[in-house]
Amino acid sequence: MSRLFGELRQVGIVVRDIEAAMRHWVEVCGVGPWFYTDKLAVTEFSYRGTRYDDVHISIALANSGDVQLELIQQRCATPTMYRDFLAAGHEGMQHWSSWPVDYDDILKRACRPATRSASRATAPAAASSISGTRATRGPSSRWPI
Repeated sequence: MSRLFGELRQVGIVVRDIEAAMRHWVEVCGVGPWFYTDKLAVTEFSYRGTRYDDVHISIALANSGDVQLELIQQRCATPTMYRDFLAAGHEGMQHWSSWPVDYDDILKRACRPATRSASRATAPAAASSISGTRATRGPSSRWPI
């Protein structure tokens, strides 16, 4: 549990092959069904201060108990934290998320002057999603690993 944001509600897992990852979770781990979208409907996306309108990210969502698993595959060359994660040689858990009711108030408290937002996206299914950094990591409702 995060002292600032509350309970862990979601684990974000960046993968190179989302279809293979869903099969693995179903066949090996018994987790499913998966709710899949090939292209997440993102209405606004920025990364490291630059706005990009052409990001193509596929996601799949499933629950295991009270925790939601989010598989993420980027299908374009747009700069994102997901692309950087893979380029650094990683694949797997990239962030965790909580869903605080008072998100805006918590965000204001968390984002001190030394904090900069690494990524912000808006999608119709979610009011807001932000990943922040201070140096390499920082306060956010989605904590990069």
